[in-house]
Amino acid sequence: MTSGDDEASTAMDHSVRSLLRHFATTTAGVRFTESPGHLFLATATDHLGPMHNSALRTDPTAGPEAVIGAAEEFFGRWNRRFVLWAGAHHDGDLAEAAARHGFALRDNSRGSAGMILRTPLRTAPDNGTALIPVRFRSQVETFTDIVADAFAARDHPQPAGATRSLFTPARTLLHPRVIAYLAVIDGVPCGAAMTHLNGPVATLAWIGTRPAYRHRGVASRLVTACVGESFRRGAQLVALQSSAEAEALYSRLGFQEITRYARWLSPAPANPHGSTD
Repeated sequence: MTSGDDEASTAMDHSVRSLLRHFATTTAGVRFTESPGHLFLATATDHLGPMHNSALRTDPTAGPEAVIGAAEEFFGRWNRRFVLWAGAHHDGDLAEAAARHGFALRDNSRGSAGMILRTPLRTAPDNGTALIPVRFRSQVETFTDIVADAFAARDHPQPAGATRSLFTPARTLLHPRVIAYLAVIDGVPCGAAMTHLNGPVATLAWIGTRPAYRHRGVASRLVTACVGESFRRGAQLVALQSSAEAEALYSRLGFQEITRYARWLSPAPANPHGSTD
């Protein structure tokens, strides 16, 4: 791996950690802990997804057995299964340990693509989509409705209730480090996206279009707006995690794949009588 690759993968890891911390510290009902070697986040629901019930090794020198053991102890308090992230660039030993412990790959063996963009995008063609910054609580509710509908209709659907739980209370979006937009066509809110700013890295997330409005350039308009505002506010690059179905869109817009993150699903907790409060 070259120094440029090292820099890019470090930026990707920074992006992942920053976004998890943001939801951990702004979302209701989240239990969160972080040490020099790992970050664990248990959400209000038992859904298993990238932002729900996740375990992340934050130091590649931390022993994989120690990280897995600490995660099992943490999530076992609430009788929870969890998703263990493993980056292709430095978590090979963690993935091997997960397999030994009976973890199963989540969704697909390739994992999600970690992608970055280093320059602003050209303005997307005007397709009749109006873009509205999210600044009020009523707009947060609309944003949440849109992404809940969009993610429930994906190839690997996420329950609408699990998505909604991440945007309660409204400060998750009405935060000084968050840029969020709604897309509106003919007066109907149909798309949403956000970026989270943390130093030189902005993380693009929750890009969603209502199913009836897909393939009309809505996502491209939203991504272009979020990216442009992120660079205007000091970001030096924009990072994202892409599902398999969206990789072609982001590649076409100029994002480059840096690494991949496999997600390993833990076995059922060893303690079936853990706390559920």
